[in-house]
Amino acid sequence: MEMMAAKNSNEEETLAIRDVIKCIFHFTEFTVLRSVIQLGIPDIVENHPGSIVSLAELSNSSGSLPSLLHRVMRFLTRRGIFKEMTMDGQDSSIIGYAHTPYSRALTKDRMAHLFLLMSSPEIVSSKLSFAKVLASNTDYSNGFEAAHGVDLWKYSTANPLFGELFAKGMDCLVGNRLSLVLENYPDMFEGIGCLVDVGGGNGTALRMLVKACPWIVRAINFDLPHVVALSGGGDDGRVEHIGGDMFVDIPCGDAIFIKSVLHDWDDEACVKILKNCKDALSKETGKLIIMDSVVNHDNLKNIDNYEEYHLAADIEMLALTINGKERNAKEWDDVLKSAGFSKHTIKYIPAPISVIEVYL
Repeated sequence: MEMMAAKNSNEEETLAIRDVIKCIFHFTEFTVLRSVIQLGIPDIVENHPGSIVSLAELSNSSGSLPSLLHRVMRFLTRRGIFKEMTMDGQDSSIIGYAHTPYSRALTKDRMAHLFLLMSSPEIVSSKLSFAKVLASNTDYSNGFEAAHGVDLWKYSTANPLFGELFAKGMDCLVGNRLSLVLENYPDMFEGIGCLVDVGGGNGTALRMLVKACPWIVRAINFDLPHVVALSGGGDDGRVEHIGGDMFVDIPCGDAIFIKSVLHDWDDEACVKILKNCKDALSKETGKLIIMDSVVNHDNLKNIDNYEEYHLAADIEMLALTINGKERNAKEWDDVLKSAGFSKHTIKYIPAPISVIEVYL
């Protein structure tokens, strides 16, 4: 029996060491993917006429050394990121590279900017500063401040290139999730003449909404002045970009839309933002539409389990925000009631976030 126990103990230790090494190599994969995105490799494969790119073509187009690129692509194809295929009309020994759904998601018009943001030196150093935040004698409320001396928002203002990357990174999540809202709840925005998007970034969400909802005659993209300055073009005349501070006041509208903003702030700050939203709404028909995480919401348990995502996102809040956090249904109820709203409903979409429809 003692020998058997010793054997089991050795097996457990071996498995534990394997898991630690696997965790370390997750970071290796993370950094390799950042490199291939920076070199434009996912977009080179995406835009290639034959959809299969030889090593020589890939090397030439990306400006990479073929001998080193081969090793990188071997590493990624083994993990199901890109796939190897025999080139058409070529000797069977000539291998090309093609997309998998994973690698296609890393192109610039999909998730590349979010990946570049989350793998940026600014964000990575914030996570490497967790110990300073967790220490009992800490002076820091989050990892970003511990790493850079100022919070994320002040840093973004002072460093426009990072601010632009942050805006583009957040924008990556908008299209898919908003499409799911419109698909699952097509009447969500019905009857809204003037819609205000609080923290709307460069206005991507509003451009989608005015296209899908022609009855929206005025759409206000409201964010910090340096953020709305990045809004660019593409508007059809109904989208207006206004710079300001949501902690001071918010433009008036029939409805207010606020997506993945409130989880950046503690309860006190959320109540302040929500009260300003309430003051800006039409007293007769006004409503607030929130897109954000609802941890362990009952509807989610029956369809998809996003608990791992929510727990990881909560750690991101610890790294990047001033006491921000992911909230469960009870916590959302508390902040909404504290802000003076009378009722709300939480609606499921097949994504890690939910839609909270809030009424005066």
